[in-house]
Amino acid sequence: MKTRVIGIVICLITLSHNVIASEIVNVDRQSWNTIPIPQPANRNIIQSTQVVTAAVASIPAVQTFLQRAGPAVQQAGYKVTGQLQQIWSSKNLFFNWVKNTQSLSRINNPLSHNEARQLIENAKTLGFNVRLTEAGIRGLEITGKWKGIVHFHINNLHIPVEPGFKP
Repeated sequence: MKTRVIGIVICLITLSHNVIASEIVNVDRQSWNTIPIPQPANRNIIQSTQVVTAAVASIPAVQTFLQRAGPAVQQAGYKVTGQLQQIWSSKNLFFNWVKNTQSLSRINNPLSHNEARQLIENAKTLGFNVRLTEAGIRGLEITGKWKGIVHFHINNLHIPVEPGFKP
């Protein structure tokens, strides 16, 4: 039973991360309109999934699995196609996407180095202020929510990244 639960949890983490990061945004507007859930509820479902994913990712057994599987799974970075490509092409949509899916919701599941490089490159292309402070990149901040968490900034957003990141 314990193995089945861990397997389900891992599937949820993988699905929620991959679906939220790439697949949900590939669904065209017409398809969204056929789903019998009002649009604001879709956003709440996505945010709830992110919160659950972060909570599940903090379970020690899951963290151990992710540490072992992480390098193989996380090296690819984002698959920027379909609607995600449209989001990454729009300054407003990109900022909102980063704010809602790549900042606080990723504290327990920081970006891989490749994901961070992709975000930084696209943010610069779109004209955002990207800050890579020594305290942030080394996780040396001593106050607030970001105390001890390795991160960088896109405008006023803190973006968590795996330790050892070098832009």
